[in-house]
Amino acid sequence: MEDELRGAALQMLMWGMDVPADCVDITVQEGCVYLTGDVDFQDQRDVAFDDAASLRGVVGVTNNIHVVTV
Repeated sequence: MEDELRGAALQMLMWGMDVPADCVDITVQEGCVYLTGDVDFQDQRDVAFDDAASLRGVVGVTNNIHVVTV
């Protein structure tokens, strides 16, 4: 189940144009999704969270994505 959730979350990032998929890492433990990485904008961080939270079987999302400003 965890591998399927991780795969689904990664697919959502790759299909969407809002979040660079190569900037975010996803792990899943017991239905909880953990997002890590660096993005350029707060909107990208929010979209990654929303995408992960919308997946069936997800019981929680921890968003450790950092917004890096230059």
